[in-house]
Amino acid sequence: MNNRLVYLAFILILSIPFMLAGCGNGRTGNNGENGGSAARVSASDIGQGLEPGQFALDISGFVVSTGDYEGDVAAARFQPWNYGSSRERAGGYGGREAVDPWNASGPYRIWLLTEVSRDGGETENASAWVQFPPDAQAGRTYPIRSTRMARHGEAYGGLQRHDMVWRDGTHALEGEITIVEVGDYLTASFHFDNGHEDERHTRVEARVYRVPFMPRGEAFYTFTRDGETTEVAGRVIRQSQDHRLELMSDHISFSFGPRPEPGTYALERRRDEARRVVGLSADGARFDSVDGTVEVTESDGYYTMNFAFITQGQDEVSAEGRFEWIAVP
Repeated sequence: MNNRLVYLAFILILSIPFMLAGCGNGRTGNNGENGGSAARVSASDIGQGLEPGQFALDISGFVVSTGDYEGDVAAARFQPWNYGSSRERAGGYGGREAVDPWNASGPYRIWLLTEVSRDGGETENASAWVQFPPDAQAGRTYPIRSTRMARHGEAYGGLQRHDMVWRDGTHALEGEITIVEVGDYLTASFHFDNGHEDERHTRVEARVYRVPFMPRGEAFYTFTRDGETTEVAGRVIRQSQDHRLELMSDHISFSFGPRPEPGTYALERRRDEARRVVGLSADGARFDSVDGTVEVTESDGYYTMNFAFITQGQDEVSAEGRFEWIAVP
């Protein structure tokens, strides 16, 4: 994916508006959904020399990009991610409020995986990443700071080994991200500098062209126990193993066989693949039997699971709703 000549030409084109905008001068956007400044880069600029789904990433200095990532996960991951809180710091920095992520509204994060060499050492896998602010919009440019220093409404980012043995996210980190397209796909460019003024100085520059969105599993259902009803909207935790697929939400968990086929499944306390029975756990409830089903459909590599049930036994629990955007194993 790295094409140095094309990429350097892009950087030269891109540098003019960045200089006019005062790149790295501590400029901040307004807090909230109208933060950032108007973008001066087009999708055609960012996509120069790239196919949809590709990116160009150049890391230079103490850490140097040495080649493309070759591994089991996608090299570019654009997904919903928690916008973390940060206490207020001197100079008016920090002070962010946490925002939980949703597929439909964000906040989002872009991860780019590549091979690097750190201080002339052996090659290893590393991630350059940027966390978008809440309500990030296409056609806007947002400042990037470190995780600690970013204000609410600003982006933050860093560079780290894939397994987090080392991280490069100094307090002085600064840069910008320009978002041209955000939704089903991400088209954006970003750059940041770790702020070191010695041999540890590192700079990251990237273009991302039409990288597809990777939704997370989400749950929406009505849950009733002991006469108290709760409307649940939250994340689904997915654990895939050779012999089973476990799906866990706030009050309900399902245990499937390793690769469920579309269709309707009965519910019991324990799964039984031969009888197309899915195991059910419901907020620790003790029950003898279940009256209900879960219907599984599959589209474009993701499951949607609609369910309705009521338990019989010591505890009576009922629920109706769905799990969606569950990645197929």
